[in-house]
Amino acid sequence: MRSRTSGRAASAGLLAAAVCLAACARRAPLVLPQDLVAEVAALTPNLIRGLAADANRIDPEERSALVRLSQSRRIVFLVYIDKYANVRWFKDERMIGKTLDEFVKEYPEPTDASYQAFLSRRPTLRRIREQPLQELAIPLIAPDSSVAGMLDLHLAEAQPGQSR
Repeated sequence: MRSRTSGRAASAGLLAAAVCLAACARRAPLVLPQDLVAEVAALTPNLIRGLAADANRIDPEERSALVRLSQSRRIVFLVYIDKYANVRWFKDERMIGKTLDEFVKEYPEPTDASYQAFLSRRPTLRRIREQPLQELAIPLIAPDSSVAGMLDLHLAEAQPGQSR
């Protein structure tokens, strides 16, 4: 026979789960921002050329493309990683050249988007828990179909009435 206390705890747990589900249902579904994917697709040839030309140094075309992309009003975080998992570009310049393992010690990955994008070779979007942000990981595919690098972006979620 169940005690009243355990019954109340179970009811409280069910109520909390129902409230959580209701809150999650009110959030808009994740929609891959096609405008950003198209912008990155337009920049990809420059980025891949730069990755192939010199693994240790970012060229001016790459830098220009990344600075332009990082100025988008929705992008709050952008890291550019090469195929060896080294940080090639980031706003905090002391992170450039660090391995991904060193990078995530200071800037932890909030989701598995980068890993899933690497495996699937397709852009992957994940909601960042408890924040009004989404993580968009975009693999940069080289002509030989390998992943030449990765862009990992944190995006402010579009508000109702804003364009995505």
